Amino acid sequence: QELIRLTKTRHIIVSCGLCAVAAAVVTLWMYNNVSSLNTERVRDQVKAIAATAAQEFAVSDLHEIQIEEDIQKPEWEKVVLQLRSVRDRNPDIRYVYILRPTKDPDIFEFVSDADSLDPYAKIDLNSDGVIDDADALSPPGDPYDVSEIPGVTLGMQEPSADEEPFTDQWGTFISGFAPIKDKEGNTVAVLGVDRIADDVQELTFGTFKPIRYFLGVFLLLAVVRLVVFHQSLFQQLIKLSRKRRVLMPLAVCAFIAFGITASMQWYTLKLLKGEIGEKLMSICATAAPDIDVKDLEPLRFGRDMRRPEYQRVYNKLNEIRDSNKDIWYVYIMRPDEIYKDMYVFVADADSNYFLPEDPNDPDAIEVVPPGTFYDSYFFGEEYAGDALVKAVAEKEFITDKWGTYLSGAAPIFDENGVAVAFIGVDMDVSDIYAMLNTKFRAYIWFIGIFIAVLLARLYFVWNYNPKSRY
Repeated sequence: QELIRLTKTRHIIVSCGLCAVAAAVVTLWMYNNVSSLNTERVRDQVKAIAATAAQEFAVSDLHEIQIEEDIQKPEWEKVVLQLRSVRDRNPDIRYVYILRPTKDPDIFEFVSDADSLDPYAKIDLNSDGVIDDADALSPPGDPYDVSEIPGVTLGMQEPSADEEPFTDQWGTFISGFAPIKDKEGNTVAVLGVDRIADDVQELTFGTFKPIRYFLGVFLLLAVVRLVVFHQSLFQQLIKLSRKRRVLMPLAVCAFIAFGITASMQWYTLKLLKGEIGEKLMSICATAAPDIDVKDLEPLRFGRDMRRPEYQRVYNKLNEIRDSNKDIWYVYIMRPDEIYKDMYVFVADADSNYFLPEDPNDPDAIEVVPPGTFYDSYFFGEEYAGDALVKAVAEKEFITDKWGTYLSGAAPIFDENGVAVAFIGVDMDVSDIYAMLNTKFRAYIWFIGIFIAVLLARLYFVWNYNPKSRY
């Protein structure tokens, strides 16, 4: 009965309506912010996959694939299976392919495609029950218009991702591209990976569905209830701004909004961790099969850094890092055979026998030779164990003597399918808080000023307008 009585009180209805409108505005902003973060999340993922996988393809194989008749060559099957392997390691990816430029800067041509082992086959690629242009396969030499896809051209120079989704006959995608280079550093082709653009909306809608329903119903009820009053809303607001029983709920709502904003800042940080984690997992999952497990077996002691096996692994780890500029550390670890809580370094992108190690030299690089112990205490719960089973990322930031970062890892299997080690990558997170604070600073200031104005108004009404009603 009390609730029913309150719904007949105009100042309560107007106060709730205003709070609902404010909540809707904040929610819309949060939705756009989260949608932007999810878009960046997908862009970073596809770019990282393309950059890491591009190192796997032999330029000599691509040179053998020029025209449609080349599908009979063994190089065609080898490259198609490599592309399929990239997609299999990254389940979110729909298409993986290689393009090369032509004399026309707006036209590239297909070299190979993960679905086109038999380019004459009839395959329902999008599983819609109909085979049409959206299911077309791509033999070598098939032209492709890239005039509306700047990421392809930029991908000739460096790893890139589309700023916005693009649409072609196969669908609407957010795509990543990376150059495939020869030994002289010349780009001969571009590797592309596509993720369906609707994934961004699904990620965002899933987060905000309950909030959307609640606000929609709440606003509808408030509007319906307000239409029974005859005074203008402006006049009503002027009157209500002089009443303590209106100002006090608004102040409470403002404090609640401040708490919600702080919660959203925490939630956004969680999303960023997820975004970075997915990127790191994609890098590791894509790179792990490219490590020759036979090279890892003899790497046990510091002296083994002089072995050719170590040099090959060292160079491969540096290729991975060079392809992903925001990665700080790349390394390989295996569980120690004696101490269950310890792991040992097998190889590290910053460690080699010819690199300096002098604590008094600020330019020196700390060398971590094979056999160096690393306590699993520094890993997150079950992280290291999971890394020997599947691609995994830390859920929280990790701090050790090398800094504060987020880590990802993926297992390296031998020919029998047994995980013998894992490859790990670390990304520095010192800029994340600065970026996050920048995104939320304006809103926190606005809410803070709004609370201060409300409190000042409440103080004035309380002390200088004693006849105002509660």
